[in-house]
Amino acid sequence: MKTAVSMLLALCLLLAPALAERYDSPFGYSMELPEGWLPLNADTYSRITSQMSEEQLSELGLAAGLENVIVMISKMRMEYLFSGDGLANASVTVVRQPETTEGLAHNAEVVRRAFEQSGATDAISGAAKFGEKEFQAAACTLNGVVVASYFYGTGDAIYAIAFKNASAEDISRMLSSAVFSFGAGAGASPEETAPADGAGPAGAVFALDGALKEPRG
Repeated sequence: MKTAVSMLLALCLLLAPALAERYDSPFGYSMELPEGWLPLNADTYSRITSQMSEEQLSELGLAAGLENVIVMISKMRMEYLFSGDGLANASVTVVRQPETTEGLAHNAEVVRRAFEQSGATDAISGAAKFGEKEFQAAACTLNGVVVASYFYGTGDAIYAIAFKNASAEDISRMLSSAVFSFGAGAGASPEETAPADGAGPAGAVFALDGALKEPRG
């Protein structure tokens, strides 16, 4: 899966200058993307492949099975956003589940403890305000890379945004401009956004690679 995503990312980087700065997601949110950032989704894939021949794609080693990559990403019920240089990324996971502020704070604390168990010595958690929106967050430095997870609730859904190696300026721009609108007309069906097997943030850690992992200990 990681190889397939890397292949599609390589294609996405070729298209980065052509993408609009504001991204409207079918999962019920929108936000301004910093210069060069782009979503890893079917629309991006379609734009890229329409500009390249099969021979060009084949020469890059990117022609085989890329349609299946989009399907796999969709089934994971999340989206990936990448910087134009490929060095920073964010995953956005949407769970159709109401949650209180206390519950979101608990999620952030669970992530903080997971960071510590991964070897971080500077892990913190708490409230973080961007514009008029208050997130519950956890952040740390792992192997010299800053990682951070932000949780936001709309009343009927939880948004978990996990950043890796993103600058403070990029994070601030994205979260300050974000509009979360899950619900009627948001574009994603309950089947697309509901957590598999009833798993959700309250009982799991949103890992930086987007996977759900049970906390240890």
